[in-house]
Amino acid sequence: MKIAYCGYDFFSAALRALLEDGQDVYRVFTVPCDNRVDHNQYIYDLCREYKLPVSEDRIDENLINQLQEEGCELLISAAYYYKIPDLSATSIKGINIHPTLLPEGRGVMPLPWTILNNLKQSGITIHKLTENFDAGDILRQQSFPVTDHDNLESLSAKLQMLAKEGLRDVMRDFDRYWRHA
Repeated sequence: MKIAYCGYDFFSAALRALLEDGQDVYRVFTVPCDNRVDHNQYIYDLCREYKLPVSEDRIDENLINQLQEEGCELLISAAYYYKIPDLSATSIKGINIHPTLLPEGRGVMPLPWTILNNLKQSGITIHKLTENFDAGDILRQQSFPVTDHDNLESLSAKLQMLAKEGLRDVMRDFDRYWRHA
């Protein structure tokens, strides 16, 4: 399956897992980062290592059309800042890795939301991309307990590990996950 990946370093382990597993990632899109507060250096390092083109171009309808012409079959969004345009008029399937158990925590900045709302459980959701933000059918969710000692850093570490393994699991049997979402 020909894959375009979109994200920055938060879920870069997911991109590494795709590449290590021999998935056909052929293009990578990231976002401008200051590499002090938010980072994309690991994404750039992976792209150099695997000789992949990487771009900070924002995904828009023209770029979606270009991806379709190139034969892209799957677009993976993993901590990508921008909303991906609706893919329903294309042959491209799209999934997002979201760092909460949707529908809770929909939208941007879900980790502070998790802490501020004193949630006792969190996790990742891998769901279909739709025209509505974080509203697509769920392919896979995995949870973990949130303790009183958790903070943004510890939640981030837990979520990054879950995202990597969750995406690997989905990609091993993508068609089944897609059909049963």
